[in-house]
Amino acid sequence: MTTIKDRKSFSSADQAKAWVAEANPPFAAPATAAEIAKWKPRFRKKLASILCIDERPAMPEVEVLSRRVHGDLNAYELFITPPGELGWRALLLEPKGLTARRPAWVCMHGVIKGGMSSVTGLVVRQDGGEESLREFECEYGLKLAQMGYVTLSFDFPGFGYRADTGSDGTVQDGTAVIALDMGKTYIGWCVSDGMAAVSALTRWPTVDPRRIGATGFSMGGTMAGYLGALDRRLYTVALSGRFGYKRHRLLEGRNTRAFSCVPGMHKYMDGPDVLASIAPKRMYINQEVRNDMPLAVSETERVRAAYEALGAADRLAIQYDAPQQPRHRFGGAPVYEWMRKTMPI
Repeated sequence: MTTIKDRKSFSSADQAKAWVAEANPPFAAPATAAEIAKWKPRFRKKLASILCIDERPAMPEVEVLSRRVHGDLNAYELFITPPGELGWRALLLEPKGLTARRPAWVCMHGVIKGGMSSVTGLVVRQDGGEESLREFECEYGLKLAQMGYVTLSFDFPGFGYRADTGSDGTVQDGTAVIALDMGKTYIGWCVSDGMAAVSALTRWPTVDPRRIGATGFSMGGTMAGYLGALDRRLYTVALSGRFGYKRHRLLEGRNTRAFSCVPGMHKYMDGPDVLASIAPKRMYINQEVRNDMPLAVSETERVRAAYEALGAADRLAIQYDAPQQPRHRFGGAPVYEWMRKTMPI
């Protein structure tokens, strides 16, 4: 029998890790096609609930602020105002002289300075954008337009045109905490803005609304994954970086930022379940190994299993970077090649 003297005090970190370790998420992806078909609507509803957003796509007001020519592209600066928001700027790029509707991509940036300027190759110039381009090679908003697609890029809250006064041009946890106080999550805020961007593209005259994809690097890849899970209008998703698998970080006691906090997320589901819910849509995952190949593979196995269960294994492509060369950069040529084949012009 244990006595009071035998007991010890546990730190708050010990208790938090115990909660994570003991969790048995009830919305984990099931194993069979029949179970997945029943699970997906319930999962989607629960995901939208914990992100504090509406499953239904927002239909924003879209105003064209300016149009200019950038090489062989038309560059439109838009002002998009979703319901309940003050509005934000976006950049739409399209090849000049289009005579038929084209497939399009919503292009989302990472937690890097410069916001959308980092993915549009400085067609829009913002502080930190040039530095981010050199480090992360992430100008997919521009390159995809040069490949013949229509692209729409925008700043997440706290970045670029939406940066808070006095900030370094990246999201501040204070803004995320205010959102939580108001019953919103930062990730949900970003995803709902992504849904508004999809809505804007569906009404753009040169876009084929049946062929719209979402892509992003780092946090932008994470947001593309959430967007793919919730917005059924998307045809395809391409992620580069490392999707938000936080459970192992929490078990290791590693700190996390307030802006990435979704209350109840790991009580109900894990990151791989979000990606598994995208099946059978076409999806590319450029998974960073970060010196731990077994972990990188394990974090994608549930996704692979869902595609296989639905007979859609050929619609999923997973690329792991070289374990001896860890890098945090956009996946580059292999991603573009897959995009070209998946949504041909």
